[in-house]
Amino acid sequence: MRVECDASANMAYIYLVDSIAPGEAVRQVPAEDDTAILDFDSHGRLLGIELFSARACVLS
Repeated sequence: MRVECDASANMAYIYLVDSIAPGEAVRQVPAEDDTAILDFDSHGRLLGIELFSARACVLS
């Protein structure tokens, strides 16, 4: 797992796999509270999580 943060955009991406190839994330599901997007592959495996307003949870 690794985390990439963009403080200027107040966003972060949590990779749950080593890398995500172009087109590998085929389904994006918004979190119920619209604070994140969950990226899944064609087998339903969670690949990563894009966090909005990341400063509040990971950038502080």
